[in-house]
Amino acid sequence: MLISEFIKFTAGGLQTATFTQIRATLVERYRSIYGTDIDLSTGTADGEFVNETALIINNLVQAMSILYSNLDVRTASGTYLDALCALSNVTRKPATRSNASLLVTNTSQVNLTLNDTEFYDQAGTTWNYNGSITLIPNEAQEITVVCSELGQVQAPIGWIVGSVENLPITVVQENAANVGSEEETDVELRARRNQSSGAAGTTVLASLVGALFNLSGVEDVKIYNNNTDSDISAKDTTTVSPHSIYVAIRKQEGVTISEESIGTIIYEKLTPGIGTNESDCASANGTHKNYTYVVKLLGAEIEITQPIVYWKECKGIAPQITIQLNPTTYFSSDNISNIVGPDLIEYLNKLEIGTDLTQSAILIETISLDPLFKGKPTYTVGTITIASATNPDTYYKYTTATVTENQGVYTLTLT
Repeated sequence: MLISEFIKFTAGGLQTATFTQIRATLVERYRSIYGTDIDLSTGTADGEFVNETALIINNLVQAMSILYSNLDVRTASGTYLDALCALSNVTRKPATRSNASLLVTNTSQVNLTLNDTEFYDQAGTTWNYNGSITLIPNEAQEITVVCSELGQVQAPIGWIVGSVENLPITVVQENAANVGSEEETDVELRARRNQSSGAAGTTVLASLVGALFNLSGVEDVKIYNNNTDSDISAKDTTTVSPHSIYVAIRKQEGVTISEESIGTIIYEKLTPGIGTNESDCASANGTHKNYTYVVKLLGAEIEITQPIVYWKECKGIAPQITIQLNPTTYFSSDNISNIVGPDLIEYLNKLEIGTDLTQSAILIETISLDPLFKGKPTYTVGTITIASATNPDTYYKYTTATVTENQGVYTLTLT
């Protein structure tokens, strides 16, 4: 290898030499100058000098290789990926906090005011009530508390038990907490950037989708674009007028996004003259939202009644799915309860807005989740039934997987 080939650009990108190649090239070069009988083993001064020089060159070459890889959004990581995504107006989503609803009852005989009160759970983790409320004696009132720790802190029913200050109140947690999320990983950030306008889109809709995805708490977006001269219908029965759009948004549970933020993005990203449609969906799968845009002119705010921006906030659905499983050798119902069922729920809950459930897709996924034994399947899949295969422009929110057995046939039910 020539010294000039330690680092070079090729048609396939940057190509660098390894430490072994660098040292071998230096040794060859020394011997061509000082003779082949020179001792360059690491036990000699000359050999040690060659070795150290090779290490220095290798470190420089590898530093260039790392820098080069971090110039490409497909291979960049950490702060380098953050910087590249920022050029596309996409920023890494931070970790969020879990939150829970509590029913608190004043057990004293006088009114009690809660101001920024801390509560604790059975693990000793604190949950903060960031507000002010007056508790009337013997009357239960609902408050929302937020975990003091970032990330996926679990709090099942009854997990939060009392106030840190030992106030004269009883605390009842009737529902499990809305679990927070960890900081977005490099893989997730890169995938979201690919969905955004900065990755591929120069169109209005691609820019709108990218901007909505960039809101912390938005997990999915679906847009109907009616560029015809006639009405069209969305799957949730909403009528989309000519030359207008219909927007459906999935929000992360437990994360609050102001309607002003969403409405402003939709309005400012649309081409003038393109309207939005109010949702006609059933309340079971979504709620219609709107925001009146406020125009700022020369520093003064002028509130206008038109245009009003409309969109739909999706609600999760869970049409019952039943899957018959016929056991083969080494079948274990525990695997169905602990592996197949939970993994199917995760798969379904990550489907895009509006995805219809099909027996073939569920069949393929169920077969792929078989834990196998020495490479052989532990079950075969029989009849699959779906309560409703039509998705009215929303997402799936399955929470429970149960397994029952009847005459040797097992039924997995998802709800």
